Amino acid sequence: MDHLRETYCKFFALSYEKRTLIINAGIEEFVRGGYDKASVNAIVEAAGISKGSLFFYFESKKKLYLFLFEYCEYLIIENARKSMHFVEGDFIARMQVTMHQNLTLLETHPRIFAFVKACKNENDENIKALIEDIVKDADEKILAHDYHQIDKTLFRDENEIEMAIATIKATLFNVTHSCLSNSSMTLYDANNEIDRYIHFFRKHFYK
Repeated sequence: MDHLRETYCKFFALSYEKRTLIINAGIEEFVRGGYDKASVNAIVEAAGISKGSLFFYFESKKKLYLFLFEYCEYLIIENARKSMHFVEGDFIARMQVTMHQNLTLLETHPRIFAFVKACKNENDENIKALIEDIVKDADEKILAHDYHQIDKTLFRDENEIEMAIATIKATLFNVTHSCLSNSSMTLYDANNEIDRYIHFFRKHFYK
């Protein structure tokens, strides 16, 4: 994060509210059109700034796109990292904290996960390799979080821990996606739904 603040110091000099508006405008447009078809004009109109201001902060559409991706990856990884401070070796509890934090993150950046997914599937050769480099670094950090100092004695079968972890993660992300797709579901309801699955995992994967 420090290198992002240093590289884009002009952008980070803005208020939090203004930064959030620009970030969400960029995310929304890149999700809608992909890198090639995304319109800078649409971004600046949604953000309420001039095109000159946007390029003053980021210099180019490419730099804006890469900044947004790296920034979003940082936010997601930071959520995972924070959960390790709340929970020691209990993997299921760690995932519970992470999912609750992700739901809170989505209140600020509603399209963050859709954007990250779209970036990882981007085919533009000018930026694909750069995205892959960021993804590799992020994946290593996430894996380090998932497997760091897990109390294996909590699981029913210590020989199937990796399979259990994969199942828990995939299910929770699908549940979160379903909650987000339901416009009538509140954040409170979504968190309760996560907790319901957490109880299920404890019952079936732990001793």
